[in-house]
Amino acid sequence: MLLQIAQYLGKRVPEDFKIIGYDGTELIRNIYPHLTTIIQPITKITDKALDVLNQRLKHQETNKEYVLGVSLWEGTSS
Repeated sequence: MLLQIAQYLGKRVPEDFKIIGYDGTELIRNIYPHLTTIIQPITKITDKALDVLNQRLKHQETNKEYVLGVSLWEGTSS
C-alpha cells in the first residue's frame, strides 16, 4: 500500500504528499483508520442496481444515470 511505501522511502504523510482512499469499506477503515477515504454507499448502490435490473426485466423505463452521494472519512493522510 502507498502508506507503507511512503514510510519505506522515508516520506511523511501528509507533510510530503497526501493520500486519499476511495471505496471506504468498513474493513479498510478498521485496518487503516488514519487513511482519509471517500466512502461509497455500497448498500445503496446494490439496492439501486437491483431495482433497475427488475425494472428493465419488466420492460419499464429507467434513468440513464443515477447519482448517489458519498461521504468522507477524515483520517490524517490528507
